[in-house]
Amino acid sequence: MIIATLGGNLGGDAEQKSVGSTNVTNFSIASTDYNSKTKENETIWVNCALWGARGDSLVQYLTKGSKVMVSGKLSQDTYTAKSTGEPKTSLKITVDQIQLMGSKSQDEDVPDPFA
Repeated sequence: MIIATLGGNLGGDAEQKSVGSTNVTNFSIASTDYNSKTKENETIWVNCALWGARGDSLVQYLTKGSKVMVSGKLSQDTYTAKSTGEPKTSLKITVDQIQLMGSKSQDEDVPDPFA
């Protein structure tokens, strides 16, 4: 098992769905960094899954552009691209901890996710 801590901006509003008797809140985060070898900015996307009550209470604050820090189990999914048929991979983190770092509107009253 690989545990990772990642920070980035949400690429879109979080979405919730029911899986059995619990909810899962899904969102993606992106982080852009300069690659000195290629001399270009590179963006890495990570899909996040936040299970249970914390996701229920935070979904309204997990909006496009919001900054978050997440920690949890990192995994890699493999799939086939519909448009090209090529094999692709994506990173996914099952969130154990989440910290809201800021939002589009700094005036929002954001709750403590660890409470």
